[in-house]
Amino acid sequence: MGFDDTRDRALFEDSAMSQQPTVPDRLRWLLQTFKYQKNIRIHAFNEEGMEPYPHGWDVWSNGIKKFMAEKGIQPDLIYTSEEADAPQYMEHLGIETVLVDPKRTFMSISGAQIRENPFRYWEYIPTEVKPFFVRTVAILGGESSGKSTLVNKLASSPPQRYLQHYQCVGIWS
Repeated sequence: MGFDDTRDRALFEDSAMSQQPTVPDRLRWLLQTFKYQKNIRIHAFNEEGMEPYPHGWDVWSNGIKKFMAEKGIQPDLIYTSEEADAPQYMEHLGIETVLVDPKRTFMSISGAQIRENPFRYWEYIPTEVKPFFVRTVAILGGESSGKSTLVNKLASSPPQRYLQHYQCVGIWS
């Protein structure tokens, strides 16, 4: 997983997300998502100061080569859905690249679309990531003040879940 505070902040500010995921958040999601795939190892690669995508292949590839050498990583293949990246990986890293769904017919979504409207693309967000977007709301009010109506209206658009009705049995002083 690559990270760059400046780039990641700009992506967040250009998104519709209410809070920015941290590097530990993203690492935790990946570790949870792939916990049963013992052949997948998750690493965080600091891309600070590297020219942003799609430029900067020379600097990035030198950095990733050094990183992989330090970690003892010797990949046989690189998988990507970005057609323009495949020849770059071969040229800069000398590693065969496999294109996976480059036309996005199987998985017709991009990270940019999810950042733009996470709830519209809720079904594409991994289960381990969904709690990050969930907010807890308490609706308080007197008897017959419209709480149930408000809750039903709020819950009418997925992916909300709600506790239909909870009453305070009594408060005495």
